[in-house]
Amino acid sequence: MPEIESAAAEIVTDAGHTESVAATLTEEKYPRRSYGTVTLPAGSYTSLRVIIGEGSGHNWWCVLFPRMCTRPAVSAAAQEEEFTDAGFTPSQYKIITDSKDAHYVVKFRIIEIIRSLFD
Repeated sequence: MPEIESAAAEIVTDAGHTESVAATLTEEKYPRRSYGTVTLPAGSYTSLRVIIGEGSGHNWWCVLFPRMCTRPAVSAAAQEEEFTDAGFTPSQYKIITDSKDAHYVVKFRIIEIIRSLFD
């Protein structure tokens, strides 16, 4: 985090501003998002937040990952590579993009624990 804060502070200073800079990893709740053929489910995700000044600006997700916000004119393999570069495993990419054979099983952990007591 110190390196990220330092780099961001340098850019802020170079731009002639004096705002403070803070970088944190937090759990943030996000709504369901669709990017072309890819849909990411709503949920809590680990997020890198770089807060400049009061932090009243906008999310720069699309600046960091533009191909996820605009329909890419690239092959499916290149699109998959973009997601794996962003930290998704190939199996996670398949889960969020494979709508043809989508299969989900709803489970309740408490029921699984109770059943394991009687097996």
